[in-house]
Amino acid sequence: MKIAYYYLQKKMAKIVKVTYLEKNEDHKAAEVVKFTDVLALNHNIIFGDALYKINKTRQTKLRRPENLPRERTASRRLHFAQNHRTDER
Repeated sequence: MKIAYYYLQKKMAKIVKVTYLEKNEDHKAAEVVKFTDVLALNHNIIFGDALYKINKTRQTKLRRPENLPRERTASRRLHFAQNHRTDER
């Protein structure tokens, strides 16, 4: 929900900025740009916990935690083990 709020703020800021530019209120449009810049700079501070929670939930659902070896590494190990086993015979 928190992430959706971030994207809603971002989208609304674009709409408000365009509205101000159409009305030739450049000063107000500049203030909106400042707001979006501050929002982008503080994105991790404000929304970092929500991003962490989403990533953790995804990893749990996929049952592929980030600390597991990559698929390419696992396939290399499998090929090594298979080759090593055939060499012993």
